[in-house]
Amino acid sequence: MDLITLLLPVTAMGVRNQLAACARSSFQQLQPGPVLVLIPRGSSNLAFELLQELHVIGHWAVFISSADGVVVESSEKPSNIVLLPVSNQTELRNILRKMAAWNSRARFLILTFEETISRLALREFSELNAVNAVVLVFTPNSPNVKAYTWFPYLPPGQCGNEKFKPVLLDECLMENSAVFFRNMTLFPQKVPFDLSGCPIIVSTFPWPPFIIKSQENNETDKVFYTEGLEIKLISIIAQSMNSTIQYLPPPANESKWGGRTPSGTWNGLLGEVFYKRADVAFASMTATDERRQLLETTVRYWSNSVVWVIPRPKFISGWRNLLGIFKPMMWGIVALAYLLGSAFLCTLGRTVRHPMEPALYRNPGSCMMATWALSLEIGAHVHPRGLLMRLVFICWVIYCLQISTAYKSSLISFLTNPRFEPAISNMKQLVKSHLGFEYTVGLAEYFDDPADSSMRRIRNSLRFCHNITDCLNKVAVSADIALVSDKWYVEYLIPQLYLDSSGQPLLQTLPQEVLSYHVVMVLSRGNILLDRFNELISRVVECGLMEKWAKDIRRTRRLGPMSQGGAGERRLGISHLQSVFVFLLLGESVALVTLIIEMMIPKEH
Repeated sequence: MDLITLLLPVTAMGVRNQLAACARSSFQQLQPGPVLVLIPRGSSNLAFELLQELHVIGHWAVFISSADGVVVESSEKPSNIVLLPVSNQTELRNILRKMAAWNSRARFLILTFEETISRLALREFSELNAVNAVVLVFTPNSPNVKAYTWFPYLPPGQCGNEKFKPVLLDECLMENSAVFFRNMTLFPQKVPFDLSGCPIIVSTFPWPPFIIKSQENNETDKVFYTEGLEIKLISIIAQSMNSTIQYLPPPANESKWGGRTPSGTWNGLLGEVFYKRADVAFASMTATDERRQLLETTVRYWSNSVVWVIPRPKFISGWRNLLGIFKPMMWGIVALAYLLGSAFLCTLGRTVRHPMEPALYRNPGSCMMATWALSLEIGAHVHPRGLLMRLVFICWVIYCLQISTAYKSSLISFLTNPRFEPAISNMKQLVKSHLGFEYTVGLAEYFDDPADSSMRRIRNSLRFCHNITDCLNKVAVSADIALVSDKWYVEYLIPQLYLDSSGQPLLQTLPQEVLSYHVVMVLSRGNILLDRFNELISRVVECGLMEKWAKDIRRTRRLGPMSQGGAGERRLGISHLQSVFVFLLLGESVALVTLIIEMMIPKEH
């Protein structure tokens, strides 16, 4: 958008014509798009002559409004704005601030006869970071119209810290067909490609994997960040611009990202850029409507999401692990084979009578005890004598060895790697899980859907999490709450901080996302570095550097504590055999009860 402000008093007809001709040469440099003309009170005839010049050129659609009646909150912004004569300095300052707040990247063109107006206007533009501002000044003592502007980084190497000084850009020769002497553009590139080491002030805080860690210099109390996805991005931006990075300390009082408070003030990272203590802020932030309206956001360079963080499922109890080696159907087949094998062996012992055949194989109870002993790989104390009985007996022994080998081959794995209960996989299961629900900053508004019963139930029991680290620890240890948080942040921390002694994660994320968003950097309103930032960020994204850095971070995470600390080594201990001893005691108890019953019942001779 281009913004043109014309501040012209009443003057002689000849001078007006010459000045209008210079204005016509200036108008030629406007960008395509509609022109909004703002007419203050007490406009002169020259203002209407300038309107006629705009119509004659015919490159734009012209809209006319009173200067005090324009609504800057409108989302539709014209490409050019023309403000006609203003003589009051206070009114000028208010109009310029109003227009610059609407779009500080507009092109401002001011025509005036007063040097004080030109200096005042350029000073206001410098405070508002409106770099595309030009003042055309005509004085009675000069035959030419002088074009003044300001440069944010002049003189070179001073980083804009020098006292404000207007710069003569060009002169319009009114006696020579009203052409500019140097014939150069009135709106040159103001932000140099080489900042000569000027600092970019950054506000952020550790938020892995975007900002992984910080280092403090004890001598200067300065903060340095060395690793992280966004740290690499800002580093390559600063390197491309030949700039240095100055990090501010993390926001106080755990305000983190911050925002606008009920009192109207700003805190956190957003407060740093809103009050222009920092040039840019980032920590996996997104571009909300409020941030677009009151601040500046870069182009997107990453995608992230918000998910529910839940405790891992509980371990299946030890005795269930022993039974879980085979599926229920397999256990049914084993039991049926045992009954059929015992019945067949007993029936065969009664049918095929051998003189030396032990009576054990003719008694159903004794026969079942023998086949059960073989199933447990315990040898039978009495062997059959008949050929047919021996063949059946050998077949049963082979079957028992096969079943026992299959069982024991998975037994150690089940003992050292206990199985978990079924995990929560969707929102319905989460709502029915009887877990408490907590959220971090800025996420409560996403649970206000009155039409969704699950959302209503979550909203009614939702509590604010003041410290995300404490809340994650509570999810991992107490396992009685679910936390809605940043997916990339949690998935990075799980292998770093939330693993048990066997290398199993203590936290899980729900597959269903609460919301997804694009990650951007937030800059102060009217920051002159925004266009350069967007250009460099687009190049980094297009060449795939963001993906490459993300893969490097994932690989470093996988090769971190787990490999160094030996996590993943699982040794069999007494605790793994707890269920075995439970079954042993259960069997001994049954045997003892059976013995007592046999002793109490009189034997028949």
